[in-house]
Amino acid sequence: MTDAGIQGLCVSVNNLEAYNGKVGQCKSIEKLMIQGTKITHLGCQLALQNLPHLTLFDCGFSAQLLAKMHREASERDPSEFPKFSLIALYHHATNEVPYVSGSLKLTASLCRSTIVKLEIDLVAGLTDTDLLGLLVLKELKELKLQGCSDGNWVRLSQISFDGGVAPVLKSLGNSLNTLILTSFDVCINLLIIAEYCSELRSLFLTNNECYTLPEDFHLAETCSHFKKLEIMHLERNSFFLMAFEAFRDFEHEDLMSTDMLFLLLSSPFLKNVSIESYTCLTDNLLYDVAKIHGFQNLETLSLRYCSSVTKEAIDILIY
Repeated sequence: MTDAGIQGLCVSVNNLEAYNGKVGQCKSIEKLMIQGTKITHLGCQLALQNLPHLTLFDCGFSAQLLAKMHREASERDPSEFPKFSLIALYHHATNEVPYVSGSLKLTASLCRSTIVKLEIDLVAGLTDTDLLGLLVLKELKELKLQGCSDGNWVRLSQISFDGGVAPVLKSLGNSLNTLILTSFDVCINLLIIAEYCSELRSLFLTNNECYTLPEDFHLAETCSHFKKLEIMHLERNSFFLMAFEAFRDFEHEDLMSTDMLFLLLSSPFLKNVSIESYTCLTDNLLYDVAKIHGFQNLETLSLRYCSSVTKEAIDILIY
């Protein structure tokens, strides 16, 4: 798929008779996913300008592209900027369209009334101030933030948890039903998620390097957190851990304490639990959680490389 394909799809041209009147007539398209194709930012811009009914458009950098289009229209005539009904915004790591400071805030303000899904790679140039621009998205339901590094594992963005992510969760958390945080190299405060994202149905924490809880945190407080969580997926950098599994003496430090796991497992509505490469998950921890809610709604339990859990504990949970 190329820019020419986009033009033939939705841009009206002359001499339509040669193509049986089909060229450029697909203007009713509502969903267009073209990430990973040969379509450039010019082709993506053509799609946005000529598909008025688009609600879902993933070219990998739609957030940056919308901001660019708005800036160009503002230099000519702001009234020329088209109205969009997009329900999702994406900004993935790409060399083609480097991030320009302020783009995320501008795009969020343009689509504040419709956006319910947001996926952002924390690329170079992105700062806490950019994330604070998301606070206008009061209808947001699904948020995915993914850390990025270069080929030498050097961190690209300047995002912090306390200055960028936490304010977003405090402001928008009650509207979120899905939160995905992946590949963070800054510490994630789990209590912030628990306290301010009370409506979460799905939580995915994958390949992050650090988690924390306040020193004065007490397990008894978990009764008021994660009351609606149904899906919990917890995974660490298992690719690297599996490379060492042949060495019997190899031990890796857990990123979580038992208190952290207890907090994440405290929802009585858990249906789907997936935990990978956490030895701090033990029989006793599962027993303690079972005393609270008995895993009464659990439908799927996937434990991989959780070597501290025995078959006996699983049997007790099942039967």
